[in-house]
Amino acid sequence: MATAIDTNVLMSILLGEQDAGHAAERAIRMYAARDKLVISPIVYAELAVRFESEEECGSFLNAYAITLDELSPAAAWRASEAWRAYQRRRIDGIACPSCGERATPTCVKCGNALSWRQHIIAHFLIAAHALTQTNRLITRDRGYFCTYFPDLAIITP
Repeated sequence: MATAIDTNVLMSILLGEQDAGHAAERAIRMYAARDKLVISPIVYAELAVRFESEEECGSFLNAYAITLDELSPAAAWRASEAWRAYQRRRIDGIACPSCGERATPTCVKCGNALSWRQHIIAHFLIAAHALTQTNRLITRDRGYFCTYFPDLAIITP
């Protein structure tokens, strides 16, 4: 079948990260020997910003025998289901670990409510693509993928 690759793995290679980049290359080469390697359109868009031209991006992907795979309606639907679950579980503000009292911190400059870093739907689309259209996902983001896509085989280089 196919193995999907997440943006963070390709960025490790592209940015020349010493340990993470070498581990990513090893994982990609290992799975290239047994599977077709693919990326979703979301990964392509996130990666492409690092290149001056479409041809340069294509050359990088070709060097690793990675092809662009379309996103199916089934994958988009599965991503929306996981996104809904994530949104329901996410709490607003912060909670005291002792008593549970909730508070919403505000910006000292403008007074708007601050929010904790949250995952964006793009991450859910990448995982859903891998789950519905491939055998596995090579990624460095294991945590929330395991929570919202428990049936997804995850490879962490």
